[in-house]
Amino acid sequence: MQLHCVCLLAIIQLSCQLSTPEADTYKAAVVEFSPRVSNNNDSPIDENSKRYVSFIQQAAASEVDIIVFPEDGMTTIDLPEREKMDAWSTLIPLNYNPCNQHHIAVHEALKRISCAAREGKMYVVINIAEKLPCDGERCPEDGKFLFNCQAIFDRQGKIIAKYRKTHLFKEPQFDILQTPEIITFDTDFNVTFGTFICFDMLFKEPALNLTRIHHVTDIVYSTAWFSELPFFTAIQSQSEWAYSENVNFLASGYHKPQLASFGSGIYLGKKGIAKATIGEMGDEILIADVPKKNRKLLTENIKGALRWKYQGKSAEHIHDEFRRKRSEQTELEGERDSNLPSDFNVW
Repeated sequence: MQLHCVCLLAIIQLSCQLSTPEADTYKAAVVEFSPRVSNNNDSPIDENSKRYVSFIQQAAASEVDIIVFPEDGMTTIDLPEREKMDAWSTLIPLNYNPCNQHHIAVHEALKRISCAAREGKMYVVINIAEKLPCDGERCPEDGKFLFNCQAIFDRQGKIIAKYRKTHLFKEPQFDILQTPEIITFDTDFNVTFGTFICFDMLFKEPALNLTRIHHVTDIVYSTAWFSELPFFTAIQSQSEWAYSENVNFLASGYHKPQLASFGSGIYLGKKGIAKATIGEMGDEILIADVPKKNRKLLTENIKGALRWKYQGKSAEHIHDEFRRKRSEQTELEGERDSNLPSDFNVW
């Protein structure tokens, strides 16, 4: 009888196994999400973060390894003026676990998501406004930087990475960095992810740098896209980018049909679309098994393509061309804030 119980327990444990480094696939979820908007101008972050937890619990029941939420899903796109952003933003300290650490004052929503990630044993990607105290010549008059920020939690609820949006789209509340961030994070199922936000997709930095220089094969992407016909809808843009770069692309979209803002999906590069939705029913979670890509083979293919493209050109010419394009982009984007605190990398 005891032997039978041991065998049954082993079977149950195997059936609930999350993706391992040796597995051929991992299980991903993306959420098409319509956030609740506050009726009295108070921050809606608490209420929307509670709704996030229900999606994380639903994903956990399906043994999901990583879940992605949309841009502005916590705050909504209806942000107040900058001077009222304090309650709509939070510190986001790296390598900090808001669920079981309490020496840094973060928003209650971060604690809630951290604990949900820990309980659900999954990686969680959210988008939220970050505030970062500063001083110095380039520090804004209100004494802080504000960023449109992507925060990534591991299975234990620790914040292991964050990315600040580079290319803002009519977001006067937020600041940008002088140099675009190239952010990746590793997982325990042997997949390295890159991340960027919405409008960043249309620019070389950081999006194409992730795939063509750092050879990242999997992307987590949060967006509040405004679709336009005939060729600029969210799902078209997501699937085309994933196909052209031949990467797994986990895209979570903000849902507000009145503004043509909708569209989420799980895309498998040149293997096509695993799942996609425009959210006909409003909130929706998409779950799919994602085949892991062979990074070594992908890197060899990229190098081969570059050798063919630049055949007969000197390395010096290639580098000069790269510097010229980068200089042009810098001039177009203008000067960015650079006077950051000495512990900026920690925060």
